[in-house]
Amino acid sequence: MMTVGQKLGQQLGHPTRSLYGWLATMFLKYHNRWMEVSAVSLSGIQPGDTVLELGHGLGLGLEAAAPLLTEPTGKLLGVDISLYMHQMAGDRLKDLVSSGKVSLYHCDLMNMPIADNSVDKVFHCNCYYYWTNHRKAAAEIHRVMKPGGLMVTTLILNRMLILNPILQLSGESWYPEDYMAALRDSGFSQVTMENKQHKHLRYQAIYTTADK
Repeated sequence: MMTVGQKLGQQLGHPTRSLYGWLATMFLKYHNRWMEVSAVSLSGIQPGDTVLELGHGLGLGLEAAAPLLTEPTGKLLGVDISLYMHQMAGDRLKDLVSSGKVSLYHCDLMNMPIADNSVDKVFHCNCYYYWTNHRKAAAEIHRVMKPGGLMVTTLILNRMLILNPILQLSGESWYPEDYMAALRDSGFSQVTMENKQHKHLRYQAIYTTADK
């Protein structure tokens, strides 16, 4: 029998508006928006940066980052393994995609079609728990980042304690310690986690820098 997480993942990978897809869309739209906006604001994005979002979902984070990239060289990249989310983000950001400001890739994070040393800033929200291999993912992220590039991760630890029994995530994949250790092993430095506040909600932000 499929778990809730497996059913949800199957539906999100298919371009249909099923009940699971609709529920996930609504959840991400109203829950993840402020977390993605927070990740963008914490990333210190500069007008000419190349910025990558991992697991872009509906494209809310990319939409928040776009106004910050005011120089011609500024551009946004987004990757997501879900075809459903890839299509949803494409619809939301169609004007930015048409203009060349945003490029979306339907691909596995472990094998991104992005050039070496090309990305200034990376951000992601509620994402790393689903990576099947933290170290392989971290190595691929490190590959595409410029020396000294910054990555910001946002999450809510307390919520993961509640959701993990439902999502049935594998092993310790959702533990920030495992993720942070993988970053250090893959050439990242200054890996730190800080508590942040959004209105009445406490969340966490993990920062790291790509050493090369």
